[in-house]
Amino acid sequence: MQPHPTAPQLPPTTTHHEWLDQRRHGIGSSDASIIVGLSNWESPYTLWEQKTGRTPLNPPVDRRTQELRDWGNRIEPLILQATAEHLGTTIYKPETAYHRENTPWCRANLDGWVPDRGRIAEWKNVSSFLAWQWDNQIPDHAEIQVHHAALVTGSTEAIIGGLIGGNRLTVHEITLNPNILEMLFDAETTFWHHVETDTPPDIDGHVRTMESLTKEWAHNPGAVEVDTTDAEPLWEAYHAALEAEKEAAKAKKEAQAKLTALMNGHEALATGNRVWARARPGRLNLKRLTADHPDLVEEYTTNKPAFDTEAFKTDHPDVYSIYQHISVIPTKKEN
Repeated sequence: MQPHPTAPQLPPTTTHHEWLDQRRHGIGSSDASIIVGLSNWESPYTLWEQKTGRTPLNPPVDRRTQELRDWGNRIEPLILQATAEHLGTTIYKPETAYHRENTPWCRANLDGWVPDRGRIAEWKNVSSFLAWQWDNQIPDHAEIQVHHAALVTGSTEAIIGGLIGGNRLTVHEITLNPNILEMLFDAETTFWHHVETDTPPDIDGHVRTMESLTKEWAHNPGAVEVDTTDAEPLWEAYHAALEAEKEAAKAKKEAQAKLTALMNGHEALATGNRVWARARPGRLNLKRLTADHPDLVEEYTTNKPAFDTEAFKTDHPDVYSIYQHISVIPTKKEN
């Protein structure tokens, strides 16, 4: 069997610029989770801005995020090798990207290809803080990514390997879901139509969408006049959602407290093999620690460098205004 998919290959890229340009002209696996709303980093709206050239396709990130990406690239071959050894099979890393037959915008750079049954493979280098996402399950974004790759290759099976905290490998072998494949292709087709027609997708509530809408805030004085029929339904929808959110938050906290009472100090709440809730240690309760052990708090308190926001605002008011976060707050309802 050939050590690579039979899907049409895209031209090989030799520079980072060529690779980015190839990504701009199609939908890849990492784009798929954005399109269906499963990404914390981008929204369909901001992805549309990137694909249409309005914003950079690879915007700058902070040093920590870049380090995580760099180490992920370094570790990926090791995860491939470890997964192959774990499964007792051969896994190849394709050198070029592929596209779906007759749909060239549907593309994939495969992490791995397993020729034994024509399986695709995906690797994730995962922080120990996210280990819970991999306990007897596959994170949604990883599952969506392999389903997208299957749209390109025609595969019916996939392997997903996750290296947790740099020292624990978890491997999942799955059969791809035809319903997810159909849903995903419909969503991607709709999104790509927005790109081809240069029309934005619907505005959503993603934090990145809001950042994009306000990043070039004009600070125009006064109010912009609009028809009541344009603004009032959105204003009413906001307040209806706000009330529902308050009630839902109250009900959620109450149910969580009652489950906690049932647990009676144990690590889990269960009925046979069915686990209803687990206790998960969280961040340090510094307030309690300070009250009980002020000497320890004083010993481990350090003076870290801090950005002097007020001084910066005073010395550079014009620059400050450009980089301010903008919040849009609907007016309150009158009693």
